[in-house]
Amino acid sequence: MPARRKSEKQSPNAFHGYQEELAAGRRSLCTSLMFWRTCGQKKCLRAHACVVNEAACFDRLWPIVPERLKVGIRAASKAKQARLSTAETKAEIMRELRRWDEMIAQQNAPQTAAKATAEPAPQLPPVVRVAPRVPSPRMRVL
Repeated sequence: MPARRKSEKQSPNAFHGYQEELAAGRRSLCTSLMFWRTCGQKKCLRAHACVVNEAACFDRLWPIVPERLKVGIRAASKAKQARLSTAETKAEIMRELRRWDEMIAQQNAPQTAAKATAEPAPQLPPVVRVAPRVPSPRMRVL
């Protein structure tokens, strides 16, 4: 029976440790992506780092991070979990980015082919630019 109590006590501690580790990693990512600039929290702005609530900033700003950058971050995370060396990590990131670029090129190929076969757009007359009207100076007569 004492063994059960001991494992029950360790389980919440392990869970809280994992939550703290997850928050620290997310805070580090938010700081390196400079989410603190748009945070609005004075503590974050003063510290030039994510300090207050990394979960809210991450949830709000992660969707607007460019997808190619997300692919690189995910590749780096996988390489770190696999405990690859720095050179191997860089190679893995480049491999994933190349794979991403090829996939995007394949997706865009039908669209670019359709644009190439379409009729060229009609030529519009050139735009004539007119100088803005400058108001005359006010004169005051006494």
